[in-house]
Amino acid sequence: MMVFQNHVGSPKNVKDTRARYNSARVVSQVCPRWRSIALECPELWAVLPAGTNRAESTTLCLERCKSGPVFVYIQPVEWWTLDVFLQTLDDILMQLPRAKLFQLDVGAEGMWPLTDSNRRILSRITSALSPSNVANLEILRLSAWIYGSTHRNEASGTTPGFLEPPFAVLDGVAAPRLAELRLSRWSEMPGPITLSPCLRELTISDS
Repeated sequence: MMVFQNHVGSPKNVKDTRARYNSARVVSQVCPRWRSIALECPELWAVLPAGTNRAESTTLCLERCKSGPVFVYIQPVEWWTLDVFLQTLDDILMQLPRAKLFQLDVGAEGMWPLTDSNRRILSRITSALSPSNVANLEILRLSAWIYGSTHRNEASGTTPGFLEPPFAVLDGVAAPRLAELRLSRWSEMPGPITLSPCLRELTISDS
C-alpha cells in the first residue's frame, strides 16, 4: 500500500485533484491483484474534491474512502451546473467530522461574483464549518476573493468584497488539532481568538 500512496502523493498538498484521482484509478486497473489492494486502501481515495472533478469521480471517492479520514478541496467552476454542484457539495460536507483538511478556493482565476447562486454555495460551506464538525481538522485553508459586496466603485459599480470567515472554527476548543491556518483575501479579523495549541503555521492576508 505504501507504493500506491507514494504514487498518488500526499493528500495534504494536492495541486490537481483530477490528476490525483486519475493516478488512483490507474493503479486500480493494472491487474486484479492491484485492484483488490487499491480498493482496500482508503487513503488512495481520501481526497474529496468539489468543482474540479466530475461528480461521478467524487461519488466514487466517497464510496472507496470508507470510514477513514478525508481531505476536502472545494473550487467551484463555471461548467458545473448549480444543482449538481450543490448535491456533490452537500455529500462532501457531511464528511466534515472526519476531515483532516478543508481547503476552499474561490476566485482563483479572478474575482468571484457574489450572485444568489454563489451565496448559496458559501452559505452551505460556512454553516457546515461549525464547532461540532471540526474537532478532527488539522489544516484549514480559506481563500475567497469576491465582488458584489456592499461597497461600490464609481467606475465598475463594485469593489472586491471580503466575507467573514467562519470564526467558530478558529476556536482552539472547537478545533483542538488545528495545526495550519491560512486565510487569504479576508480584510478583517475579529477580536482576540483562542487558537489551537497545536497551531504551527498561521497565514492571514488580504491578497
